[in-house]
Amino acid sequence: SASFEEERSPIWLTLDRHGRHDIEPDLLFLGGRVRTRFDNKFLLYAVDARTGETRWRATEVRGETRFDELRLEGLGDEPGFFDAYVHGDTVVTHGLFDVLAFRLKDGTLKWRYRVPFAFEIRHATQSGNLLVLAGPSETVALYLGTEDPRGEVAWQTREEGALYGAPYVHGDRWVSVRQQPFSLTTRSRATGRLLGRLSLPDLTLHAEHPLVEDGPEELPMAREGSRLLVTDGWYYIMLDVEEMRVVWKRLVDNNDMTSEPPFRFAMGDGFLAVLKKDWDVNAIYMLSAETGDVLWHTDPKDRRSPRPLHSMAILDGKLYGIRPHAGQGFYFAGMDCQTGKNLFRPNEQTGYGSRPTVRLRPALHGSALVAEIQDRQDFELKAFNIGDGKLLHTVRAKGTGSFGEHGRASATVQRQTMALLGGHELTLDSGK
Repeated sequence: SASFEEERSPIWLTLDRHGRHDIEPDLLFLGGRVRTRFDNKFLLYAVDARTGETRWRATEVRGETRFDELRLEGLGDEPGFFDAYVHGDTVVTHGLFDVLAFRLKDGTLKWRYRVPFAFEIRHATQSGNLLVLAGPSETVALYLGTEDPRGEVAWQTREEGALYGAPYVHGDRWVSVRQQPFSLTTRSRATGRLLGRLSLPDLTLHAEHPLVEDGPEELPMAREGSRLLVTDGWYYIMLDVEEMRVVWKRLVDNNDMTSEPPFRFAMGDGFLAVLKKDWDVNAIYMLSAETGDVLWHTDPKDRRSPRPLHSMAILDGKLYGIRPHAGQGFYFAGMDCQTGKNLFRPNEQTGYGSRPTVRLRPALHGSALVAEIQDRQDFELKAFNIGDGKLLHTVRAKGTGSFGEHGRASATVQRQTMALLGGHELTLDSGK
């Protein structure tokens, strides 16, 4: 446990780490924001995940003086840093308009790039030695290995249409789904050259969660390898991003024709899980990702049929997720993708003072999946074994607000260490 309270009380957030995990593997990064008299300044700390000790504070030189409070565009009227990307001897992070690279050994600023006028960073994706920045209608790729203190643009291009969902890299392709007009766009990852554009019907803009009341909003998409699934609310549409074609298309089952339905998807190992409502009944469907055929689904007339999950993850032909509880709790559950049968008795977690908000982090850590839980002002990380569903370890903290907000409670998992930040108190626990 470590405290990061300072004189001017910065507000903190744990940053999810991306890129090379074998370089300085024990470094964990915290982003902070400090309100000064005239503007906001920002902080980046590197913390040893084994001991909780601060290795360094990021610094930049302004004039003849070195500062550990960093300036961002204008008055810094923005949240600050959310992610850290490790490449070579640097760690890179960004705000809405600035990308900053610091030396891993001591946190000194190596280079800074400021985005073009009217560009705002909506998504950033690291792919090898590139950091690709997606704006509302433009994409910029930065070369991470540069020695130029101003940063170095590898390529930059205008896009047709606004972003629909988070873009990503597949092989040597930069893949994005655009809206108004709706299309699938692929570019060369190395040069930004347009490889293909496939026109799509008007995709659903219904971002509501189908199962969790006031759950996180998100437009439904899923991907695995060269396959990408989208929907217009009436049809499931499976795309191939290499061949730029529709692989299959099928009507949504039991669709309410009077209102646009919300969806959540998960895809992996040739399976496609769909969470939706069958009219007013919560339902889960498992489809073949190759053909679109329904393998099994929730049958409201059969109490033994599979029950819906959210925060879904497919691993090795098995579906894991969070099953809602009738009271103040939740279940960690797993099902066989081929048959829909439970892998183990769903692990019931109770003892909360309210109905908790639960999110399963998608990444597998060893043999465990980690859930983030909020019960009013109580926050937890719980690690569950995917083999038998048993609870392996719990980390708790006090906080306010919602998970993932600066100055509230936030969490990350790095190697085998769970990091939970509540206010100014950081708890690191490997469960040993």
